[in-house]
Amino acid sequence: MAQLTEQYALHANQISEWKKTLQEGSPILFERGKTRPETLDLEALRAPYLEQIGALQMELAFLKKKLKQLERL
Repeated sequence: MAQLTEQYALHANQISEWKKTLQEGSPILFERGKTRPETLDLEALRAPYLEQIGALQMELAFLKKKLKQLERL
């Protein structure tokens, strides 16, 4: 795990989450002659990440504004 986090500049939690997802979904990936089920909802998977990005963008804008105010003092 440490080697992967260093080599690819990823957080260990992200690698663990990917591993868990792969382990849970691997039977579907390796079934021959069957198509992937349509139950995979990409929007539902993206939603938490988009929310986090939005929150971080708001926080960044707030911090930039406060930094400018502090520089004026």
